[in-house]
Order: sequence, then structure tokens, then C-alpha cells
Amino acid sequence: MLTRLAQTSTAKILILIDALDEYELQDRVGDLANEIIWLSQLPNVKLCVSCRPWAIFTRRFEGFSVLHLDQLTYHDMEVYIEQRLLSTEEEANLCSTFHEGTVSSKSLIRQVAFAAEGVFLWVELVVNALCSEIRKGCPIEQLSLILSDFPTDLDDYISET
Repeated sequence: MLTRLAQTSTAKILILIDALDEYELQDRVGDLANEIIWLSQLPNVKLCVSCRPWAIFTRRFEGFSVLHLDQLTYHDMEVYIEQRLLSTEEEANLCSTFHEGTVSSKSLIRQVAFAAEGVFLWVELVVNALCSEIRKGCPIEQLSLILSDFPTDLDDYISET
């Protein structure tokens, strides 16, 4: 339908495709990428495609304009994570690991932000889990272990809960 519309219409068409990396037929993402490239070459079509920087997409979309939102939001995520962990620690009247900005606390914050790959929902779920453990008095070394056990894929997380 899109192909037909794009080929027969003189109207300008903008197509937004979000979460290309969540396409269910993973063995066909190369075909999907080829279709997107074909659509992008039509003179009246503009595309905005979002996905994680998987190798197949990086290769297929090489040469196209790319905006890495995960890199643009990384600092915002770090600030959010730090503030949530700090306020939880203060609420629980615990030691000031996050307030003092210890090496281990900064490392944990960076690990969470990096692992998120720009997905704020994932950050929220992880931070909620970490805050719950902080309220129980969990030491920061244990928080790093909890983070390493947390599924990096939201589908995996949802299927576990």
C-alpha cells in the first residue's frame, strides 16, 4: 500500500518507523531494511526510522543521515539515575554513597546509563529495582550485581515478571 501511494501520489509523504529493532521476524530484518532503503529513494517520501544500533542496521543504513539519540540523552539519563538513587538513599537515612559521589556510585550510574542504550523505560525499571534494594540497606557492590542480572531486553524482563 505504501509503495503504491508513494509511486502514484504527488503529495509529500513522511513515514515514521519506530523500534525497527523490535521487528518480530528477526531473520527478515535485512529484507525490511532493504524495503526502507527503497522507500527512501522515492522523490516524494521522507523517512524517520528509529532502532538500536545493531550491526545489520548500521551496515544497511551506512551513508544515510544518522542521529544517535542514545548519545544525546546519555547525560540526561545519568542525571536522572543519580538523582533517583540519591533521593532514595536520603529517604532511607542511609550512608551517603551517592551524595558523596564515590567512585563505585559513579560507576554504577554510568553502567545503568550505558546499558540502557537510550531506552528511558529500561532505566526506570532498573532504577526502581535498585531503589527498592537501597531501601533495604543493600550495599553498592550488591547493586552492581543486581544490575548485571537485570535483563537488557524489555521483552525478557516482562516475560520474567
